[in-house]
Amino acid sequence: MKKVLGFIVVLFCGVQIAHAGGAIEGKVVKIAIDTTYTTAKAFVTVSGDKSNIPPCHTNTSWSFALPLVTDLDRSVYAMLLSAHATGKTALLEGRGLCDVHGSIETLTYVNH
Repeated sequence: MKKVLGFIVVLFCGVQIAHAGGAIEGKVVKIAIDTTYTTAKAFVTVSGDKSNIPPCHTNTSWSFALPLVTDLDRSVYAMLLSAHATGKTALLEGRGLCDVHGSIETLTYVNH
């Protein structure tokens, strides 16, 4: 039974790691909004070293991209502004895909 339980734990951890995106903990140092696209996008740069950078993320000027379509997107953007204004450390994580902007990983998580 212990072997089966251990295998299940390893299996789930492996699956989660396989789908994990980039992560970075640091200060939000730069934020921009671009409205020239059909859908407005926010871009954010965070100090520190990013882990698990997906292959699609080739634009190193920005840490993450965020669509500004839904109320939830705008709430995440507000958290980024708060983190930037206060200078406090935040944890940001991505989805492992660059589906908002082709060369910048999409932001999915902020803890500030």
